[in-house]
Amino acid sequence: MNTQQTTVQSNKPTFDGLKAEAAKLGGEAGAGKDGYVKLLIRMMEAAYHGAVDLDENKHGTGKDDAFEVISAYAKHKGIASNFKGKTDNERKLLSNGRKMLKLGQWTKGGAGQPLGNVGDLMIMRNKRFMVDPKTTDDAANSLLRYATSQLKVDTLLDGPQLEQFCRKGVGPEKTAKQIIKGLVKTIDKLGDGSQELKDARSNLVRRINAISIAEVAEKQKQANVPRPNAVVTA
Repeated sequence: MNTQQTTVQSNKPTFDGLKAEAAKLGGEAGAGKDGYVKLLIRMMEAAYHGAVDLDENKHGTGKDDAFEVISAYAKHKGIASNFKGKTDNERKLLSNGRKMLKLGQWTKGGAGQPLGNVGDLMIMRNKRFMVDPKTTDDAANSLLRYATSQLKVDTLLDGPQLEQFCRKGVGPEKTAKQIIKGLVKTIDKLGDGSQELKDARSNLVRRINAISIAEVAEKQKQANVPRPNAVVTA
């Protein structure tokens, strides 16, 4: 990854223009330049302006806008001459592309967001790289980690929160509830049906319920309203 500045452009994109730029950026990425992170930003911008969306069968069965754009990028980068989105690498590219479309469609940050926030993140990351390249994360990784976290909350992540995404291996601290839910998902993926795992999952779900009920109670306490009976499921 080189150190050239990666920022958000203001020109309103189109789907055809995005595909053409994806092909160009694929060639740049194949030559060792910052093509990938630029592509991710352009996809977010296009979604923000309504030029692309997440209609899953827009271009044929299983072919959405992200598929078409990523396909153009992958072909010119030399990843796949016949992109099908089946290999691990292709699936990851698609997942990341769709994540950026979702980020572009995120409307909870107000006018101009999250475009402005991403611009701030990239400037922050690039400045940090100039001072401390060894502990500064790859620009695309920083952006994708930010997108993952931003989509989980209803307010903009800014300031010190953004800086965390610029550092390697560092992200926002997870809550106890998030950690426990992650353990439940891990058990579900194992799916071996053993009683030991079933018991462990039940205990974790009970803990999630207890935390959720406590959260509801705290919110109601702050709002100074009577507490109803709360029933929460994982």
